[in-house]
Amino acid sequence: MALPDQNSRQQLAASIERVLRNEIHVRGAQADLAASIDRALLREGWRNELALGYLRAVTGIAFTALYLVAHFWPATASFANDPLPASVATAIWSGTTIALVLALRRGWYRPWLRQAIPIADALAIVVVVLLLGGDAGFGTERASPAILLNVSVLCVFLAFSGALRLTRAAAQLTTALAVAVFIIVAALSRLDIVHVGFVGTIVVVAGVWGLAVTGLVRRVVMHEVGHLTLDRLYAEAEQSILAREETLSVVAHDLRNPLSTIAMAASSMLTDPVTDEQRRKQLGMIKRAAERMNRLIQDLLSISRIEAGRLAVEPAAASVASIVGEAMEMLQPLAAEKSCVLESEVATSLPSVRADVPRVLQVFSNLIGNAIKFTPAGGRITIGARHVGEKVLCSVKDTGPGIPPEQLPHIFDRFWQAKRTDRRGIGLGLAIAKGIVEAHGEQIWAVSEVGAGTTFLFALPVHEKATADLPYPAAIPPSVAEVPAPAGSD
Repeated sequence: MALPDQNSRQQLAASIERVLRNEIHVRGAQADLAASIDRALLREGWRNELALGYLRAVTGIAFTALYLVAHFWPATASFANDPLPASVATAIWSGTTIALVLALRRGWYRPWLRQAIPIADALAIVVVVLLLGGDAGFGTERASPAILLNVSVLCVFLAFSGALRLTRAAAQLTTALAVAVFIIVAALSRLDIVHVGFVGTIVVVAGVWGLAVTGLVRRVVMHEVGHLTLDRLYAEAEQSILAREETLSVVAHDLRNPLSTIAMAASSMLTDPVTDEQRRKQLGMIKRAAERMNRLIQDLLSISRIEAGRLAVEPAAASVASIVGEAMEMLQPLAAEKSCVLESEVATSLPSVRADVPRVLQVFSNLIGNAIKFTPAGGRITIGARHVGEKVLCSVKDTGPGIPPEQLPHIFDRFWQAKRTDRRGIGLGLAIAKGIVEAHGEQIWAVSEVGAGTTFLFALPVHEKATADLPYPAAIPPSVAEVPAPAGSD
């Protein structure tokens, strides 16, 4: 039987999960496996088409050179016609192939090339054969062996080239084209049936082999893509489970104290006789504990919206001085309780900014509250704002212990704390502040020196009307210009 505390934890976990499921939509459906495979095959097809282009260009240049040799030294070859027209045709084919190679090298590739290129190759073979054979080569009892040799080699090459395009349709098309070209040449040259059978069988076998290779490659690619996709899905699911467990663990730990406070105060009021003053004190404790629980839930919802990319901001013209004043008024009692001095150094005549006031107030609240937590008694926390170009640079500076350099890159991470045993917060305040500032299209960063304190800085865009009303370009104050900005900032 589960203990009452375990039942409470399970109920809490289920409650939080329901809230988060209602607040956060699924980030997006997983990529379709078939589409992923098609994209992978398309990339491989482009690479193979480029390789075929190189091979086709080399073959065309070699044939052109050989036909020119046969033209100037007729004794080297037995063609029925002068091979010069054929050399011109192969030169044109080579030039077109080189242009295609250059286009493919630049990343240009279209799926219809899988059909267009084999058809163009087949037509080129037929044209060259007709130019070489002519009336003397075709229609006679004996065709030129050189022509038949060329056609046989080219048909085998054409039949197998479809395998490298990685689609069954391309492999079937190249096989059919190769067989058709050879039949046309065999019919024109009146090749005997035995030789037609021999060479035709070789061409068909090359095409069938190409189909088999295509099927093999597709199966390998499907297996690899499917395996990688499943690994990615498993990793994402595992990460989600770990994040959920971490969230539940943190929430359960941080809710236990205020829940215990509420339970103890309520129990005391029910069982012990109390005065009005004691009752007000107990009710105050319950109210503060409930407010702490509410802040925790709101922080969880805020960080969840930020991570899901659904944090909405409604920017409008706003006064930074008013936002800072409201934040100081709200947090002054907390600073006084900690014996810290909370002061403002907001520049006069600041232009209006384009900001969502409640959200920016939350940023100031998180940064100032964080500074109060870690600044020792008697310390000083300074809130500043200065006009820098087309932005207003806001800052929260404290005289706390500072942050070691190795920890600075992690301070905006979710649930991050310098010490795991530190229970002054759950590590969401800075992550929420970062998400809100980035939702405004700006950046937030920190500079710190161990023993000298920390300064958090973030920018807000100046409202367009305020920028247009400026009588002169605003200069960057030296004190702000000396503050290092994060990498990649403006």
